[in-house]
Amino acid sequence: FEPTAAAVARWWDLTGLAKRHQAFLDAHEPVLHRWARRRVVPPEDAYRDYLPALDSWRRLPYADPGALLPPDWPGARAAEVFAALHRKLRDAGAVYAARQLS
Repeated sequence: FEPTAAAVARWWDLTGLAKRHQAFLDAHEPVLHRWARRRVVPPEDAYRDYLPALDSWRRLPYADPGALLPPDWPGARAAEVFAALHRKLRDAGAVYAARQLS
């Protein structure tokens, strides 16, 4: 038997996965910072910013071994950023999408 950390490093491409998380952060953390200063959430703006974040995020949780990774793993911060964008933008973005279907 090998230590769990060594097995995880062998079973997953951690370098590639860390790069994917970092790319998500590079693209969407600045968006979250811009929204953090805004109180009003216009539906069209929310949709414009939420959809790319959702598309970038949707595969990452399934590729990540999660709890088996070190505390400084970029996936933890990426998950926090996506969760914050989701809370802030999803409902207003859905309003815009529904209007487009009407």
